[in-house]
Amino acid sequence: MTEKTIAREHGKTMRAKIGTQARQTLDALIIERCVEKLDWDNYRQIHLFLPIPARHEINTWPLLNWIWKTHPLKQVFVPRMIGGDIESVAIDETTEFGPNAFGVPEPMRGRTLEPAEKLNLVIAPLLAFDEQGHRVGYGGGYYDRFLATQPEAEKVGLAYEDCLINSEIESSSYDVGLDLVVTDKLLHLFR
Repeated sequence: MTEKTIAREHGKTMRAKIGTQARQTLDALIIERCVEKLDWDNYRQIHLFLPIPARHEINTWPLLNWIWKTHPLKQVFVPRMIGGDIESVAIDETTEFGPNAFGVPEPMRGRTLEPAEKLNLVIAPLLAFDEQGHRVGYGGGYYDRFLATQPEAEKVGLAYEDCLINSEIESSSYDVGLDLVVTDKLLHLFR
């Protein structure tokens, strides 16, 4: 069993080792795999994280632009931090963004997802993952709390293959597992 702090450091180290050019290539492979392998016909309301470049997160902007271009009727939501929680805010091509305290691009305005509304797909960031579908983020529990509010949504993580931990990552009762992780090499299915 791998402790979360060790898994978190592994993910940070592996991401930091990837050079800018290699990162662009790997990100493109991950986005291409998302486009080809996810069942886009089944999603109406999609939550997508936007990357923090300083933390070497996978660049999801090309995926967002692809969704807008090829599936213009789908609603796309992105996270906005409110206190210790994430709310989903609807965006479109005219949305203006600004960085929050963590450097995450957030919409300046937009309709928030109502509690009665349900997402069909949540694409979440992560630092590391294991073969059981456990994910490790930065340690604030934001995405675990958010994912718990969307039990019926397909939960997809995006990661570099080198961020896979070979042993099970410790988990708590409040941790929410992923259904799959898309990497530059594979599609890891869990549920």
